[in-house]
Amino acid sequence: MTHLLDTSAALAHYWGEAGADRVDELLREAGVSIGISVLSVFEIAQAVAHRTGDDKEGGTVANVYAGLAHEIAPVSMETVREGLDLRRSATARIALADCLIAATAAQNGAVLVHRDPHFSTLPAERPRQEVLPPK
Repeated sequence: MTHLLDTSAALAHYWGEAGADRVDELLREAGVSIGISVLSVFEIAQAVAHRTGDDKEGGTVANVYAGLAHEIAPVSMETVREGLDLRRSATARIALADCLIAATAAQNGAVLVHRDPHFSTLPAERPRQEVLPPK
């Protein structure tokens, strides 16, 4: 994978918010291989269900983004170790899921595509990041 979509990037794309056009470009660009963490698939389902009040819609949207990805990245013990190291290296607290998503990108040498400001507290270039515009 060349790029890993964070939950925030997938949701921006789904809701048509700022950054949606860039995610669309990445999904269509030749030579770009999109990955998504299993954690993001879960978070997408939860976020959509919460916003719409419809669990079925949440699951459907999560499945769509899992299907758009070239790779669904699991969480392995190596991911856990990388996530712990990133969390220790961060200059501010980062949520567990976000540490593991960033670790997945770092492990795979992929660019983390997101719009979450807290990822800026991670060490530079670990993982490489593409920051989408805020809402």
